[in-house]
Amino acid sequence: MYKFKKVVIVSVLALIAALIFSTIADASVRVKGYYRKDGTYVQPHYRSNPDGNPYNNWSYPGNTNPYTGETAPGNPDTYLENYYNNKSSAGSSVDWLNQGTGLYHVYQYDKYLQSFKNMQYATNYAQKWDHSKVLSGTTNIVIWHNYPYHVYQNDKYLNSFSSLFNALNYAGKWDHSSVVDGSNQKTIWKNY
Repeated sequence: MYKFKKVVIVSVLALIAALIFSTIADASVRVKGYYRKDGTYVQPHYRSNPDGNPYNNWSYPGNTNPYTGETAPGNPDTYLENYYNNKSSAGSSVDWLNQGTGLYHVYQYDKYLQSFKNMQYATNYAQKWDHSKVLSGTTNIVIWHNYPYHVYQNDKYLNSFSSLFNALNYAGKWDHSSVVDGSNQKTIWKNY
């Protein structure tokens, strides 16, 4: 019986290790060794999977590389500026991302912050601020926000949630309750 328990425990631990490794492997890309223009050889290594989101890169300040255990140093604002500069087709400038020229506008509360031509860039930028939202410049509709969802019962405030799912789940437990979108103060669900 003892041997059976030991086999089961070892099997479960091996399964957990395999799941952890596969999660890391899915989030990474192996880079072959190569020579830089100056003749320096760069050893083969792993890097985070390119997905257009700078916040989950291992080189983003504060993030940890799971292969080396090293935490990336630096200033997040400087990192993002360099990240978007490198992605810009305009060379070393991000003028094409800046104020008034984009299709997606970022606000914090009702204060305009910046506009972007790319929805993902606008959303990534807006995520740095609490109570922020991204509006489509063509329709003026909120397409992303991190305002809380407020739950009311008979116009009495009960609670706030960062996710609509959690707000709806909570509100569904109460009679005569409603969920209000914090970005525009409109009721988006009610059960009366």
